[in-house]
Amino acid sequence: MIYDAVGDAVAPFMYRGLMMDAVSGRSISRTDQTDHVRGHGITATVLRLANTAPEPYASEFQSLAKGWIENDTWDSFLSDADVPDIANATAVLDDSTISAADEPVRHDVFHNMDRVALR
Repeated sequence: MIYDAVGDAVAPFMYRGLMMDAVSGRSISRTDQTDHVRGHGITATVLRLANTAPEPYASEFQSLAKGWIENDTWDSFLSDADVPDIANATAVLDDSTISAADEPVRHDVFHNMDRVALR
């Protein structure tokens, strides 16, 4: 269930390495919690999950994270990540067999929280 949540509930709100403000609650008012900082935290968590997730989840998570890191043109994930997260990201970025996920074209309705993500 946790593995499915990444693709079903987290990925729809990630855009080019940032986490959309619409699902970030009161943290949008904190100057040190930008959409990119929140997105980098999500990316690091997805990479950690990829280390222990079974297939096909591990490959999906690596592909998502690689896409988010490569498409983040505002702020570099590697510039403020912790050492273990840099190691995880570098391994994925340097692996040519892992393709970066494209930005999805999809429509998601989250009726329990009154949110819609149209991409």
